[in-house]
Amino acid sequence: MAKRFLIEIANENDEAGLRRIARDNYMDGNIRLSVQREPNFFRSLEVEGRLVQVCLGRDLRNKKVIGFAVRAIREMFVNGFIRDIGYLSNLRLEEAYRGGTLIYRAYRFLKELHRDGRTPLYVTSILQDNQYALKIITSGRAGIPPYKDYGGYTTYVVGLKKKRGNLPGNLELRKGTEDMIDDIISFLHEEGKKKQFYPLYRERDLLNTTGILRGLHMYDLIVALKRGKIVGVIGLWDQTAVKQDVVSGYSTLMRIIKPLWNIYAPLRDLPSLPVRDTRLNFFFAAMNLVKDNNRVIFHALIERLREEGRERRLSYMVLGLHSRDTLNGVMKRYPSYKFRSRIFLVHWEDGEQLYDSLDDRIPYLEVAAL
Repeated sequence: MAKRFLIEIANENDEAGLRRIARDNYMDGNIRLSVQREPNFFRSLEVEGRLVQVCLGRDLRNKKVIGFAVRAIREMFVNGFIRDIGYLSNLRLEEAYRGGTLIYRAYRFLKELHRDGRTPLYVTSILQDNQYALKIITSGRAGIPPYKDYGGYTTYVVGLKKKRGNLPGNLELRKGTEDMIDDIISFLHEEGKKKQFYPLYRERDLLNTTGILRGLHMYDLIVALKRGKIVGVIGLWDQTAVKQDVVSGYSTLMRIIKPLWNIYAPLRDLPSLPVRDTRLNFFFAAMNLVKDNNRVIFHALIERLREEGRERRLSYMVLGLHSRDTLNGVMKRYPSYKFRSRIFLVHWEDGEQLYDSLDDRIPYLEVAAL
């Protein structure tokens, strides 16, 4: 019997099929979002790592792309040291092909890729409403590596209209400039190593318009200074030129409450629920890092970033924090729509030692690269 399905590494010839899968398949939940990657699928993935591999599924009967998943590897701070860490993301499979063995075959393919020795450990995030993905990872099927629960992650969707606090008198906020780059990089390294899995950013990342900070420019950074020393950095990252979040639909419950929500939301500076197939007009609060996790500095940066978003006629801000991060206390000041996820650490036998060695630093995931 001829083989029907093929799993392989995607190339540029598959680009249109990959964009179609991204466009037509949404992340399940009360608000169903499709993360579209127009106009070029591969360019949109640059932000996920220095090495990015797209595992593609193809139906050989009609030569159709039917799904994909992404393995990315980037440098991060782990226990205060720089390590190559993997990120698994973007699992998409056309509904007609679900329920078979394709997913499990894909994991066997992933294990073969893992033999390159580039990383012992992977991070992944799964929306709590995504029952399809959660069912797969807890199935216990042969070939699926252990998924170790690493806590909750909240993505805050925050409006921009109402100011919520004043700048402390001893704090200065500036936009980033190239003459500040050495000090910015030093600060990101000094404070970043205090968190678990904070990405390693280098000077070239901030100066290039492509790569892991594609679309983020020096002038998109807000830098907090106290007595001339950098004490905080945050970035306004608008990725709509390469990646777009589109509302593909709503659960039955959300369809019922949507009219009432859209009356209530503007009164509280909350995002309204748009009509289906609407592209969301937002930016990511990225690279957020403050000295000693200081809440006062973080609040000042958030307020200045929201002001910048208003000036650029964006509608709202998206910011993510791990459940153990004390900066969640600042976000309680802001009415927000919240997406809840679970973070998992994934490894085969060669990653168990690193997993067991992880200390209790607060985890960080770059929301703009999820």
